[in-house]
Formats: sequence, structure tokens, C-alpha cells
Amino acid sequence: DFELKEPVVNVQYTNCRDVDWMIGGEYRLIQVTTPVKYVGNSEGLEGVYALVVWENKTCPIIGGREEDGVPKVFADISSERHLENHWFVAASYEQFTFLRIDLQRSDEVSEENLTELNKNPKINLFGWRYLPNLGKGGATLSHATLYPQEMVLKKMWIGTGSVEWTGLSYEQHPLQTRIIRSLEALPIRRFTSASMAQGIVRLNVGDSRILP
Repeated sequence: DFELKEPVVNVQYTNCRDVDWMIGGEYRLIQVTTPVKYVGNSEGLEGVYALVVWENKTCPIIGGREEDGVPKVFADISSERHLENHWFVAASYEQFTFLRIDLQRSDEVSEENLTELNKNPKINLFGWRYLPNLGKGGATLSHATLYPQEMVLKKMWIGTGSVEWTGLSYEQHPLQTRIIRSLEALPIRRFTSASMAQGIVRLNVGDSRILP
């Protein structure tokens, strides 16, 4: 149903603050995606396919996974910290760290370039909603999904970044070991780009739909 546009894996950390549907609450996530085109129909939709999304609270996991088909699972995710321009975060499971993200922040993006970037704020996030049958093989539901989103940038900085995966053993993390080890096994040919941004994100839940 999907065609890979380029062999790139995007790793994104987000600290969602002042969330409307959480009455001003917050949660954190780490999203791993790859750029794709949907070829299941003639719409020509392009966007990013979510390989896995870790979040640190239950409600956003359940809503995004069961309703919209985003492959969300739990992890402990630290708040972003920094020493001067070195920013870093980590994700772990019951004290075992499996991912570290580092960013060396440099120049701030100009207002002119921000205006240009904000001309196309829409993001097509693709997923796959899968619910297994009870007590037997097969699926009750199995189909591609579209979860439209928008982001308006307020500030942005470019920089250099890196990600470091640590494959956990079955004893350390029995339910997600295969996910983490599969990502750790991907060869890192090069880091293409890195940036840090502040902005407003809108999750257009009402426009989510099944893709035929």
C-alpha cells in the first residue's frame, strides 16, 4: 500500500505542552517515521509512515493507536536538557535506556525562511490500524489510516544531531526488544539534517480516515 520515497528514517522528539484536550497538561513522545507515498488508490497522497511512536502517558497512546492506527507504545521519556547549545534526551524502560538523541544547536532560522516553511503547515501521518481476533489468528480490523496534522513554526534552529540505539535483551524489555533491535540494526550511512523548533501543532482528529 505504500511506496518508499527515499531511504531515510526520521527520529523526532516532541515535548507537547499546554495541550488543549488535556486541560493544559503535557506529554512527551519520540516518533520514528519514513517518507512514503500511498499507492492504494489514485489520490497520490504523500507523507510519513509511522514505524513506532513512544509516548509517556496512557491517554494519548490509546487515542492515537485505537482510533487512528498510529503504532504507539509506552516508554519513559526524559524532558529535554542542555548544557549551553548541546541538547539531549533519552528514552528508557524500567531504568534501561534504549535511545539517546543529541543535538548541537547552531544558527536560528530567519523570519523570512520561517514564513516560507509555514506556507505548507500540513503533515500527512500514515499508520496501520490492526486489531487481532479474539482467541484465534487473523484480524478483526486491518487497514491503512491517514491522520492529518498541522504545525506552525514560531522559532527554529539548525544544527547537527545524532541518535544512539541500545538493543535491550529479552529480560530487560520482553515486549519491545524486537522493535528496538530492528532499529538498532539499521545501518547509519549518514545523518542528513537536524533541527530544533518551537511551534503550535494541531492534530486534525476529525479528518482521520481509513484508506481504501
